[in-house]
Amino acid sequence: MLSARVANEGDLNFLVWIDIKDEGVSSSYMANWTDEAWAAHRSQIAAYISSDDKMAYVTVEAHSQRRIAGIYADILHVRDVVGRWRMFQTISTELFPADGRFCAIFQLWVDPAYRRQGLGSQLKQRVADEAVRRQIGAIYTHTEAVNEHVIALNKKLGYAEIYRGPMWDDIKRVALLKRLDGAA
Repeated sequence: MLSARVANEGDLNFLVWIDIKDEGVSSSYMANWTDEAWAAHRSQIAAYISSDDKMAYVTVEAHSQRRIAGIYADILHVRDVVGRWRMFQTISTELFPADGRFCAIFQLWVDPAYRRQGLGSQLKQRVADEAVRRQIGAIYTHTEAVNEHVIALNKKLGYAEIYRGPMWDDIKRVALLKRLDGAA
């Protein structure tokens, strides 16, 4: 039996590991990191467990407590990303809720032995439910354009493609947005 729950401090190594694993990504920006950079990164991931503007969930096997899936997300404001994310110079910020707040999924990973069983969808729904509880009107996610199965999953879950192209490097990515506030 599997169960999803809010991540806790005991899940930190797993959350760091899935970020390092970073499947479906063409380049690794972590290859030449120093010990100090790794420590700073670990602190950033720890914030998904303890910070009010972030959230993290894990799916575990009931009998072994082995973590088999995880997701984490940020609560952001459009004004804070316009200058940092190249795509926001191309798309209309009017796609986002009027208050500018949205949830951005930072990482989603499912153990290969458990893929195609709906666990990713369930974790994304946990994030959506929490976003609605916090009165966040949209969820944003992105993936590399070559990850067609991820794009198809997001569209099946109600996300709409809002951008296709480079974001912070030359790799072609697809950004998707799901409104939670009833707006189209």
